[in-house]
Amino acid sequence: MLLIAGLDLSTGIFALLVLCILAVCFFEFVNGFHDTANAVATVIYTHSLKPTQAVVLSGILNFLGVLLGGLGVAWGILKLLPLTELMYAELSVNIAFMLAVLIAAISWNLGTWYFGLPASSSHTLIGALVGASWMFSSLSPEQTKKANDIFVFLFVSPVIGFVGSLLMLSVMRKLIKSKDLYDKPKGQNPPPMWIRLLIILGCVGVSFNHGSNDGQKGVGLLMVVLIAFLPSYFALTPDFNPKECSTSLVELQKMVAFVPQQGQTNPLQIELTKLNVDIAKTQELLNAAAVADLPKEKKIELRRQIRNIIPDEIKALTQKAEREELTSKIVIYDATKRKAMLEHVKKFTNYTDFAPVWAILTISLCLGLGTMIGWKRIVETIGEKIGKSGFDYSQGLVSQLVSTVTIGLSTLLKLPVSTTHIVSSSIMGTMFAKGGRSNIQRKTITNIFLAWVLTLPVAIGLSAALFWLFMKLAV
Repeated sequence: MLLIAGLDLSTGIFALLVLCILAVCFFEFVNGFHDTANAVATVIYTHSLKPTQAVVLSGILNFLGVLLGGLGVAWGILKLLPLTELMYAELSVNIAFMLAVLIAAISWNLGTWYFGLPASSSHTLIGALVGASWMFSSLSPEQTKKANDIFVFLFVSPVIGFVGSLLMLSVMRKLIKSKDLYDKPKGQNPPPMWIRLLIILGCVGVSFNHGSNDGQKGVGLLMVVLIAFLPSYFALTPDFNPKECSTSLVELQKMVAFVPQQGQTNPLQIELTKLNVDIAKTQELLNAAAVADLPKEKKIELRRQIRNIIPDEIKALTQKAEREELTSKIVIYDATKRKAMLEHVKKFTNYTDFAPVWAILTISLCLGLGTMIGWKRIVETIGEKIGKSGFDYSQGLVSQLVSTVTIGLSTLLKLPVSTTHIVSSSIMGTMFAKGGRSNIQRKTITNIFLAWVLTLPVAIGLSAALFWLFMKLAV
């Protein structure tokens, strides 16, 4: 399955690697049937499609979403982890880390699914990753910033769903007077054809965007497993070109060079000297031998230099230069050059941030298959238990459109979001627009809110506790 020649792993460690990969696949499978309701509730509840047709369509679109959605969200999640430190850590530590994350994430996902609560797989996974990372080592400033960005958007996106749906349905009810649009489903009869097609298109949009956002989290989790067990194989892209990287470093060195002028302070010179020393170190690694022949430690060190150290030093240099320009009125790097330097250094991620095609296909398949089963519990919650007045066609259209746009926007921003919470809050917004606060079923909303609030702290605490326990058992 791994398609890697010459694996240097004992039978027991290889078995654990396979177990962790299967656990990731199971997590994504659970994610599929846990979150399926978000896409299919409306088409099933309005009888626009039969349940089998809806889940098969959603499964195929989830598959395509993972396959075509890129890796921005996946590698955004990995910024939460002390990835370089994990590469240097003992294998027993990495195994404890991965088992803690996977057990915590799968346990909470299955528990909330069993009780029919539309809790968030995204919150669960991110909480588990943060908990184990925090227990492994204190979070770095970069990890903390990334976690804050993700947490803020995880909590803001359902508000966008609620407010967006409320406003859109309110405007629609004033502008569009078609009686058919505001009818409720009658028996097993499908809606008028034009409404039916729009609802099906909404299902397509939510399913594809769910795959492109949630599926990437599965790809990212699988890459953590592979990097933890096989850091030297996954430190650099398989087609890494040492000559190209060396040339890029030479170009960068030319871009950052400047002639010191009177009034420039020592810290700026110190930062530039550090950068030049690290570029020289990296060039030595690139020139030492073919990268495929480099020892494990040197591959990881090469990755650390081009992925962390040099980019961080470029950021520090440009920030100090900007401050120096403000105080001394001397132009060191103008805005255009600073931007060019930062853009140039971003290219180094092409050498380190990747996922094998087989990994993307595996996650796509697991998410797609999971989507095709287990959907009924949460469909009932979303379709019947959020509002008191029942679900009409306009609410289905609005909630799906707002959800599609919100999830799609988050994917473009490379931020993970909770499809579950966006869709359920969008439906809640339509119920509020239709009948105000009295139209909301308080018990269901309370349960959803509790699952929303509790998921992150529970996942963080459970993952941290499991990592601590596994480390104690390993001693």
